[in-house]
Order: sequence, then structure tokens, then C-alpha cells
Amino acid sequence: MKVSVAINNYNYGKFIVECIESVLHQTYQNIEIIVVDDGSTDDSLEILASRYKNNPRIQIVSKKNAGQLSAFNEALKHITGEIVFFLDADDLYKKNYIETILKVYKENQDVDFVFCAL
Repeated sequence: MKVSVAINNYNYGKFIVECIESVLHQTYQNIEIIVVDDGSTDDSLEILASRYKNNPRIQIVSKKNAGQLSAFNEALKHITGEIVFFLDADDLYKKNYIETILKVYKENQDVDFVFCAL
């Protein structure tokens, strides 16, 4: 099962690499990452381009600033996974986060949405 992780970013250049790396180093690996930069005025886009533009698992989308919800809505246009995870650019996933949530989902397939504080 392919997982899409949508990351919204607005002026979090000092956090975005650690955030993305926390997704890339998951115990579950069938993951694509969609990073939507919501019109950052810091060095976020330069950091993203220099570190990840050639990574086939990461898609970087830049748009005019319109807020967090608009960034996640933009990400939804680009996902190809069956399950979508949402992550803010200043947050991190523990190494087994996706694997743990997928286990919960597989055991409770009548559930449409999982919220947790792992």
C-alpha cells in the first residue's frame, strides 16, 4: 500500500529538512512526499531544491500564500497513494509512526480518519 505524506511549509526553512528526513527514515518505505511551499519568504524553497529536487520520492510544489488549508488542498491534487498523512513542516514523525498507524488502519478498516498524538 502506497502512502502519501503531505507537508505544508510556510517560512520553516530551519525545520523542513529535519521534517522530511523523519519521513524518509520511516520503518515503512512505500512513501511519496508532497511538500507544498505556501509562498515562503525565507530560504525554504532554496533548501528544498538543493536537498530534494532530484529525489524521486519527493515532489516540491510552490504556490502563492493562501494559508495552511490551501496548502493541504494543493497537496491533494498531487498525491498518488491510497492513504494520506498530513504533517506540518515544523513537526517530526517517530521512526515507526507510519507503520504503527497503518497497523491501526488495517485492523479497523471501517475507519476513515485516524488522529493520534504519537
